[in-house]
Amino acid sequence: MNDSPFPPGSMVVLYARDSGGNSQDLSVSQQIDTARQFCAEHSYILTKIFKDEARPGSSVDNRHGFQEMIQHFRDPECKEVGIIIWKYSRFAREIDDSAFYKADLRRRGFTLYSINDSIPDNLDGRLFESLISWKDQRYLDDLSTDVKRGQRFIVEQYGASFGRTPTGFKREPLNLGTRRDGTVHIAHRLVPDEEKVPAIRKAFEMRASGASHKRIRKETGLPVTINLSKLFANRIYLGELQYSDLTIPNYCDPIVSQDLWEQVQSKRKIDLHPRRAGSSFILSGLAFCLRCEGILNGHVVRSARQNTTWKYYVCSRNRYPNDCHAPRIPKLVLEQAVLLELRNYILTSETLAELQDELRSQRAELAAGAQSSRKRVNTELAKLRKKIVNLIDAIGKTGYSRNLITALSEAEYRESELIVELERLERLDSSRVALDLSPEELANKIVAALDQAEPDELKEIYGSIIARVDMEREGKTIRGTISYHSHYAFPDFCPGINHTHNIDYQYNRQTYELIRR
Repeated sequence: MNDSPFPPGSMVVLYARDSGGNSQDLSVSQQIDTARQFCAEHSYILTKIFKDEARPGSSVDNRHGFQEMIQHFRDPECKEVGIIIWKYSRFAREIDDSAFYKADLRRRGFTLYSINDSIPDNLDGRLFESLISWKDQRYLDDLSTDVKRGQRFIVEQYGASFGRTPTGFKREPLNLGTRRDGTVHIAHRLVPDEEKVPAIRKAFEMRASGASHKRIRKETGLPVTINLSKLFANRIYLGELQYSDLTIPNYCDPIVSQDLWEQVQSKRKIDLHPRRAGSSFILSGLAFCLRCEGILNGHVVRSARQNTTWKYYVCSRNRYPNDCHAPRIPKLVLEQAVLLELRNYILTSETLAELQDELRSQRAELAAGAQSSRKRVNTELAKLRKKIVNLIDAIGKTGYSRNLITALSEAEYRESELIVELERLERLDSSRVALDLSPEELANKIVAALDQAEPDELKEIYGSIIARVDMEREGKTIRGTISYHSHYAFPDFCPGINHTHNIDYQYNRQTYELIRR
């Protein structure tokens, strides 16, 4: 045990915490008893006890006792000289939290003392303390990896589900046997909730016919707390479970058909914040500040005196002092400039012809690589399937064996990975550059779609063509770049090519007339 860090008669506080698990170094009550004995032996005065029970050390969030203790030591009238803890891991396991709060306390003149970590209070001690913090963080990371690996195994083997229950589903218990300590291991799998299935199916049908989210909520009774955009994107309604990078087809009875699902996907808006998706600012979510890379938000200025409204794109960081001071850009100027560049320079037959040539060249390279990759995958797949047959024979001869079952599960999962990889390579090999239309016909078709689109449709088309627009204004000049990709013109080709195009315009402040520089 360390030498006494405080003079006799010093007033100190105790911070005690446990994570609430079945196995703890010491429970909170035991930590308190040990600290009281320690203070009595060294003639310290234990004035306050701050504690967090069943709270993990991975974060200081929701640890009310910890936050109360920190505020206590920030009080100028604080009379205690330091904090006693059982171990440094009780204070915080997350390395940045640990370093920040320790430094904060020490800079204020307080001492943090661990009863069980023998560390000197000097420069060498700070090094050892850092190593302990690293070890605690490593413990968290390893624990997280082990938990995810264990959960993945349970999902794959038993169809269990972790996390929130999707709307329209309920959980059924699964008995996975007994744990090492003899307790029953219960998990849960998802099954459709027959009482809620009609509302979910109706929501999909309404969305496929173009109904708004507001109308869907009103007619189905789905509450506003449900994110309909995420609901319509969740493949569980097709009967397919996705967990991390694991996909389990035919997991449960589908609630919607494949045709209905695809109709809804074709209607889904571009992936924007809900406020931006419904915004009249067509470039919301696509426009960024060239100076600081902040999002350009739509901003409306109204003058009651003049009965006039002005609309601008403004950098989201403009509101903070000493941050970005980029001037706002008139909405009409920016949107007109982008449309002109798309029509006159990006979606032209010349540009699309160049894209076709690039895509043909890229496809040839990918196809060559796909051929050798298919050969490698087929070879591994053949060996793996032979191994699976041997494992099944071994299980049949020897009976149940945990090691054999685990090896079989791993082999079968690897087989599914290889099948998916093989399908991807075959799709890549069969993908083609659009040749049914000439570059001129393709350009006319896309520009016609832009000209005929309603504002909401135009926003969706922009989101299909444009990756992002980075812009700034100086006086009467706007400049920046449009980053665009080839998927809109060549949807059958994967992965596509990204390009950038420069924008540089002057505009008239009264008429907003644009002159390209």
